[in-house]
Amino acid sequence: MLPLLASLAFLAAGLSSQTNAAFAQVPPSLHGVWVNPSGTVKVETGSCADRLCGWVVWASPDAIDDAREGGTEHLLGTRVLSEYDRVAPGTWQGNVFVPDHGATFFSKIREIDGDSIRISGCLLHGLLCKSQVWRRA
Repeated sequence: MLPLLASLAFLAAGLSSQTNAAFAQVPPSLHGVWVNPSGTVKVETGSCADRLCGWVVWASPDAIDDAREGGTEHLLGTRVLSEYDRVAPGTWQGNVFVPDHGATFFSKIREIDGDSIRISGCLLHGLLCKSQVWRRA
């Protein structure tokens, strides 16, 4: 009986780790280039390890100036989305760096459809949030 229980425990642990790994993988639908509502910044998203991240790949001159005023000297290539983990189907939590404020905030990304996502930046771990809908570029 003990060997059977040990085998079941080993199998359950293996299935659990496979399920968690599959749940954590970034779906291809989130990979791509996204543009903010004002059309001044484009961010490319992709996997970094098993998490979702995003880097600035294009910015308007005004966005570059605003970022510089906020303390970000080189906006292009800056990681603005980091450490996003999938917490539910279509929902991710991580951190968003806002270059023109020079600050990082708790954040959620929610898939709206294949061509749009809602990104929220929050204070107090989600109590006060501001959201934007970004569209696929």
